Amino acid sequence: MTTAGHKFKEFSDLKTHLSLCKGENPDLGNLYNHISECMSHIVTHCPSQALNKIEEISYLLKQSDTIAIENFLKVNAEHTYAQPSDDGMVAATKDKITQSK
Repeated sequence: MTTAGHKFKEFSDLKTHLSLCKGENPDLGNLYNHISECMSHIVTHCPSQALNKIEEISYLLKQSDTIAIENFLKVNAEHTYAQPSDDGMVAATKDKITQSK
């Protein structure tokens, strides 16, 4: 392992290091998988509250065998985006939407 002052120059080095970090409970896997699962949840369900949610999500994921995360966090977000109001709006925005894709 490395010291706390070590800086990783490549993401693959960091990923390898985090994958080797394991806790006392082998069922929880490694640190890389845990962080990936936490970040995936944040990006999907609460990106605007990321800093406030990371500790809460981490705790709930680690306790998933005894605590149901859906009782505490929104995990089934339904995104209902606005529809264009009329054909004129569709025509006006079509090129910009195509460019952004």
